[in-house]
Amino acid sequence: MRIEEGDTKRMLHDISVALDPFKDKPNESEEFVVEGTLEDPKILIRYPGKKKKRRPLKNPKRKGAVLWEALYDFLVIVIKDGSEVPIKEFSYRKIVADIRENKDDERFWECLDTVYKKNEIPARIPKLDGIDCEALLMVMKWIWLQEDINYKYNWKDIDSPTRYTTVRGIRALGRKKSRAMFLLNRHHGHEFDHKESYTATFG
Repeated sequence: MRIEEGDTKRMLHDISVALDPFKDKPNESEEFVVEGTLEDPKILIRYPGKKKKRRPLKNPKRKGAVLWEALYDFLVIVIKDGSEVPIKEFSYRKIVADIRENKDDERFWECLDTVYKKNEIPARIPKLDGIDCEALLMVMKWIWLQEDINYKYNWKDIDSPTRYTTVRGIRALGRKKSRAMFLLNRHHGHEFDHKESYTATFG
């Protein structure tokens, strides 16, 4: 799946168009390379994600009914040296700790801001200790897109092929809150408390 970098809503529209034909498939049965190449994948997404579900409507056949919640939820997978990296190695807690301990470098923060603002992976990325910077930036790009489509934008916002609503009853960190959390860790040593009622997940 080739999704051109840039405007978030346009990217989410393209993602919805690519995933929509597979919405009735079993969870995590369809795999797409979204960073790297088929021969050398760096990031995969697996669809459908576990948050996708049909809404319990009394009369789902009525015209205009929204039948799905989190329809385009997907799982983000990191590939290193041809092998899948366990999801726990890129948990938000580990990412926050790594940024605090190993990424106090202006070049990295410029790269992270580019991903945050433009959904673009910079051509020049520093090599620093800890988690590989390129992998971390790619993970954050797709986590943020995944959270955008699940928690922020509905079908009207992104003009998706199928109507859906965002996840209800769960708060996600999202772009602004997670970036703020990274900055707090960097400048004030704020400890991230995952017991807060946020979900920070790959899918």
